Amino acid sequence: MVGNGLILKRERNKMMSLEVETECLEIVGLPSGTTYALEELARSNGNKSAEEYARLLLEAKVLAQKPFKEILAPTREGFAESGMTDDELAALVENAREDFYRKRLAEDQ
Repeated sequence: MVGNGLILKRERNKMMSLEVETECLEIVGLPSGTTYALEELARSNGNKSAEEYARLLLEAKVLAQKPFKEILAPTREGFAESGMTDDELAALVENAREDFYRKRLAEDQ
């Protein structure tokens, strides 16, 4: 128990080939209707569950407190380890952008 109705659990998970440490936060004592409201917000925002939506909200709030350089550090490390060149990355991004544009155009027709 962390306090104020919060319970924190730490777990180690293996996701694809990466070992990731995750935490579980259980919140008790929410006012009546809060869970239902979260479920509605999750559905309207394309999320699968109230839990997933709440997790995204919490992560966004925490990330908003960090400098951009710190947020991107894992991405930069992964890019450096990939061996991909800047030109290859630029081509990958350009292809993804074009694919997105084509799909969006097809949906609008």
